[in-house]
This record gives sequence, C-alpha cells and structure tokens, in this order.
Amino acid sequence: MDTQKPDNAGTSRRGLLKCMAWAGTGIVWTVAGGVPRGLGLGEAFAAPMDGFTFVQISDSHIGFNKEANPDPNATLQAALDRITKLQKQPAMVLHTGDVTHLSKPAEFDTAAEILARQVNRAEFVPPRQHNPELPADLERVVLKCLQQEPDRRYLYLSALTHDLKTALYV
Repeated sequence: MDTQKPDNAGTSRRGLLKCMAWAGTGIVWTVAGGVPRGLGLGEAFAAPMDGFTFVQISDSHIGFNKEANPDPNATLQAALDRITKLQKQPAMVLHTGDVTHLSKPAEFDTAAEILARQVNRAEFVPPRQHNPELPADLERVVLKCLQQEPDRRYLYLSALTHDLKTALYV
C-alpha cells in the first residue's frame, strides 16, 4: 500500500501518522435512515452524501512543534481546507482528541480560533430542517455541541459519547 498519498494511509500506525502529518485526520460521518456510516476524507470526495453529514477531526496537536509536524496550526487548516472542498458541506465539524482534553488554555483558544474561521453561523440551519427523518435525540446532541456559550456545551467527552450512543441506539 502507498502510505505517501493522503487518501491511503496503509494499515500501519506509521502510515497513519504520515497521513495525519500531511493534512490532518478526519472522518466524514453520514446518517441516513438512522444508520451512521464513516468515510475517510479521501473516500468522501467520491461518495454520494445522502442524509445528515458531519465531520469528526482528531488530534491536531496544537502546541506541538517537533519534526513530525512542525506547524500543527497549518496542518489543521489544511484539513479544514479539504473539508470545504467536499461536494456537500457537513452540518458541523466536531474536533475530538488532544485539543479537547490535553490542551493548555492558549492551545485550546488557538484551535477554537482556527475552527471558528470554518463556521458561518449566518447559514446555520438546524439538522432536522435538512433531513426531517433525523432522530430528534441526535439533533439535540448536535445543537448542544454548537452552543456558543462553552458552559452550555458538553463538558466531558464521556457525556457526548453517551448521548451519541443513546441517540444512535449503539
């Protein structure tokens, strides 16, 4: 397998890390008929995007500046740039991993600032207006993630995970 191309990380951890260093890591999730399906960013460019979609990105390593990824801010921005090129824009971008539980306040602020450039709140439409078949519980989770006031969002990943599993009957 070719681990030099961003859309084919190979099966090894090293191959995955090479892919992540090239343009971040991301999964496009689609939910159609209540069934979630995950696609790598490369797959998502060619796949039909039916139903509700969101992107989960992880481990941007804001604050890290070693050889493996000397400019993580640019890496995160590159991943976001790829997301904007999807044929159907996701309803939301969810960042999980290091920035959500290991970052110092300044690093979290940097990630929030980079992610905020991605969001155009003027175009926001609640998920069920896009797809009335979307479960109300899943929309509730999405809307809580999108709250502007931090104390109204999920404070812990475990709470988000629990509510997602409940909403998706996993």
